[in-house]
Amino acid sequence: MKSPGQAVYAVWDVETTGLNPAVDGVVEVGLAMVARGEVILRASLLVDPGMPISPEAQAVHGISDLDVAGAPSLQEALETLGQLMPVAPDFYVAHGAAFDSAFLRLNQRPWICTLNLSRQLYPGRTHRLMPLCRELGLQVGEAHRAEGDAVAAARLLAEMISALPELVAAEDLLAVGGAA
Repeated sequence: MKSPGQAVYAVWDVETTGLNPAVDGVVEVGLAMVARGEVILRASLLVDPGMPISPEAQAVHGISDLDVAGAPSLQEALETLGQLMPVAPDFYVAHGAAFDSAFLRLNQRPWICTLNLSRQLYPGRTHRLMPLCRELGLQVGEAHRAEGDAVAAARLLAEMISALPELVAAEDLLAVGGAA
């Protein structure tokens, strides 16, 4: 049984056309793969959502219909990113895992939600990803772009694992921060 600090995990983030996975689509998927607390892979791909990107969504992430024209489908993007992974992850991670997992439909591994963990570990603080990372002194990139958000969530989880020395096994982390 691996300790959380020894686990290998894949941190995912998506940018979308809207908030409803039943009717909206993914326009960008990002991945940060972590081994022994270090980011060993970071990647992102634009995705053709098969529908127009609303002006409201474009205002958040800056991705336009022109940007995704000719991009791969979500399934093709996930296959490409999966081929980049040097090893199979022990679990998946996202900041707001219920949202990302609903769009990605990756169910081969359990999900850890850094948003749920942050609410338990840092009551009274903001739980928005980038502001929380900055409050904790973590280096972050561009907000609302899939790769930057995935790397930020990876660094946040590493920080949270170090703040929870009582976690003996990765399964303990799942019990504390598993996605609902």
